[in-house]
Amino acid sequence: MNNESWPTVKFGEVVNNVRRNIKDREAAGIDRVLGLDDIETGNLHVTGWKNVDSSPSFRTYFKPTQTLFGKRRAYLRKVAYAEFEGVCTQNIMVFESKDSDILLPQFLPFVCMSEPFMTKAVETSSGSLFPNANWKSIQNFEFKLPPIELQHSISNLIWASDEVLRTQKSALADLLVVRKKTILELFSKNKKWSTHLISELGQIKQGRGLSPKFKTGAHSKPYVTVKHVNDLEFIVNEIGEMDFEPKAFEIYRLRLGDILVTDGDLVSKYNVARPAIWEDKIPECCYQNHLIRLRVSEKVVPKFMLYCLEHARLIGKFAAVASTTAISTLSVGRFKSVKVSIPTSLDEQEMISKRIDCIRENETLLIQQIEHSATLRDSLIKEMLED
Repeated sequence: MNNESWPTVKFGEVVNNVRRNIKDREAAGIDRVLGLDDIETGNLHVTGWKNVDSSPSFRTYFKPTQTLFGKRRAYLRKVAYAEFEGVCTQNIMVFESKDSDILLPQFLPFVCMSEPFMTKAVETSSGSLFPNANWKSIQNFEFKLPPIELQHSISNLIWASDEVLRTQKSALADLLVVRKKTILELFSKNKKWSTHLISELGQIKQGRGLSPKFKTGAHSKPYVTVKHVNDLEFIVNEIGEMDFEPKAFEIYRLRLGDILVTDGDLVSKYNVARPAIWEDKIPECCYQNHLIRLRVSEKVVPKFMLYCLEHARLIGKFAAVASTTAISTLSVGRFKSVKVSIPTSLDEQEMISKRIDCIRENETLLIQQIEHSATLRDSLIKEMLED
C-alpha cells in the first residue's frame, strides 16, 4: 500500500499511556483481574482472567476500546484489545487514542502488533533478566498514520480476518473437549476387558541421565526431553545431542510405536505421565531420563496404549501414586504398579484407536487452518502498516 502521502506521527502524539489506579475494586465494581499470563501471544482477545480477590497489588485500570501491551519481556509480543473493564498488573501498559477522529481505537492494536513498533519496544527495553519496555522510548516511535477513512477500512479488514481466526480457535477448543470426553467414554465401558499392571504390557525403561561426560564423543545422537512432549505427540524442534556409545544406543534408541511418558510436573500432579507416541520423525533418536519408555508387547496396539495411558492420567491414576513436594514426580516403579484395562481383541483395540485418531486428524486440520489464518492476519498488518 502506498503510504507516501500519510503523515508521520510520534506514538505519544496520538496515544496516551493511561495510568489510573484502582485501590478499592469492590467500590469501583471491578470483578476481573489480569496478569501478563492472561494475555496470549498473537491473540487480540483476552479469554481468561483472575478473580477479583487475587493479586491485590494489581491496580492499573483499563476499560473497553483501550489497547493492552505487555511491557515486561516485550519480545513475547503480547497485545490485546480490551473488551471489558478491569485492573491489571503494572507489567501491562494501557494505551488509549487521544482523539478517535485522528486515531481509531480499534486501529491502535495493529500499530502495536506491527514489526517496527515491536522492534522499538524490544530494543529500548531495560533490564537483563526481565527487560521492560518503557514509555519514554515508545512515545517517540514514529509511524505513518493513514487517513481516518482508510483506518476504518483497514481495521474492518483485519478484524474480519481476526474473527475467522477466533472462530477456528473456539472450534479447536471444542474439539479438544470432544476428544477428552470420547476417551473417558470409551475406556469406561470396559467391564469385559482384562486388567493388567502396566509392567505386564511391555518393556519399560527410563531414559539416560544427562552428564557432562556425554556432551562430546564419537557417537553423538539426537535425544528428546520432557519439553518435546506435546499433546500425545512430540514436537521435534530444538533437538539436542549427546554421546551414546553403541551399547547405550541400543538401550536408549527409540523405535516406531514406542510410548514415552513424563516423570514429573511443576504445575500439577495431574500432569504427571503425559504420554506421547514416537513416530520416528528423527532417525536414530534417543531419550533422556525424565522420560519413561513403554515398548508394548504384541498383545497391545501401540496407539491404543497411548490412549489408555491418557485415560489413566485423566482419571487421576498417576496422580494418585505420584510423589509431590516442590514438584510432582513419578518413579518407574510406581508407573509399573498402575493397573489398566484392555480388550483382548486387537481388532477392538484398533477400532477404539481409529475413533480417537479421527478426532485428532480433525484437530490437525484445524491447527493448520489456524496457522494459515494467523499468517493472513499478520500479513495484512504488515502490508497495511509497514513500509
